[in-house]
Amino acid sequence: MIKIIRKFIVIVILANPLLMAQDDGWPFKFDPKDADRYAPVAKNKGLLDEYQLGTKIIEDLSNMKPADMDKFDIKSYRGVKVTFYGSTAPPGATNDLFTLRGYYIRVVNAHDLRPRAVAWDVLVSGTILQVIPQNKVIVLKVNDEDWKIVQTL
Repeated sequence: MIKIIRKFIVIVILANPLLMAQDDGWPFKFDPKDADRYAPVAKNKGLLDEYQLGTKIIEDLSNMKPADMDKFDIKSYRGVKVTFYGSTAPPGATNDLFTLRGYYIRVVNAHDLRPRAVAWDVLVSGTILQVIPQNKVIVLKVNDEDWKIVQTL
């Protein structure tokens, strides 16, 4: 039974391009080209401007030096409306997501937005509450209608 579960987990990870780890493994990092790959999905949903802003924020945070991260004000992006393309954050028991560059999107919402699936990709829009670049965490307040399922597994 354990072998079957392990094989299933490997299949889920390999089948989902957002979950593919690079050399250093955890936390997951994504190819910078992923941002371009998911832009058409955002465009089809009418969220391209917010998606590009979210991508730019992640790129800016990823390029920060450690000394700059220590001085960073976690409220500096508060109130900014953005969209991220994200995927199931292990263990999958929350609305939280992984997105570009290994950033963890902590989704704040009163409801369980997850589809009934093992893994999923979503386009999620929301308002940033805080950003913690040292830990690669973005806390995002999301309304139910801002959670758009792209695919499930």
